[in-house]
Amino acid sequence: MTEIDILKGLGQGLVEPSRVISSLLLVGILLLLWKRHRRKSTYVFMAALILYTVFATGPVAFWLLGNLEFRYPPFEESAANRDMENIVLLSGYAERNVEMPLSSHVNGASAIRILEAARIFRLKPGRKITVSGTEDVSGVIKDVLVSLGIPGERIVIEGHSRTTMESGANLAILMKGKKVILVTSAGHMPRSIRIFRNYGMHPVPAPTDFMTRRNFLATGYLPSPLYLKLSDLAVHECVGILLNREGVTK
Repeated sequence: MTEIDILKGLGQGLVEPSRVISSLLLVGILLLLWKRHRRKSTYVFMAALILYTVFATGPVAFWLLGNLEFRYPPFEESAANRDMENIVLLSGYAERNVEMPLSSHVNGASAIRILEAARIFRLKPGRKITVSGTEDVSGVIKDVLVSLGIPGERIVIEGHSRTTMESGANLAILMKGKKVILVTSAGHMPRSIRIFRNYGMHPVPAPTDFMTRRNFLATGYLPSPLYLKLSDLAVHECVGILLNREGVTK
């Protein structure tokens, strides 16, 4: 991972609404301890409250993330993609734990991506599934796929990628220009598509793990940490797209 990639990752994290709110609260507390600036702390706390009220509200969170999630339709088998032999599954989070069943070794996002990859595989069982991520995480995901009935010999592990950028770079070499069916979370799909195309690949999107509705008003209106998390995801992805708008640094 290059210094530029590290800076990009820090930039994406620092602008997430929850981190900005937490920083404001910390500044406000420090100002309270400084007698000369206690009045300023009121404005800082008010700014934090306003940001929380905005980004932790359902319609705002659904609008932000929904604009990413609904850019691509669900994958359906058709004559246009019938000859596509490669499914790429971007791994999320997974960790082995002997105290839990295999199904609990992956988080929710990874589990849903696994189900989608398995669904697409069963549409044409001759395909291969390439799991991209770190070695440990990809290995767990392969085990879950096998437990679902996917033949182990049809699963390839690309275990040298810690980020989506690294997945794009490594898979571009591995796939050698082949078209791929790309499986990842719907909100993560626009950034992934951009990165893969920047590396000369031709991904067909297969979005899954939708967390919003197309009608962004069909949700709760009271602020909630759950909605704040969705806003964090949306801002994280949007900043990532902006940082990569001019291509990739190889």
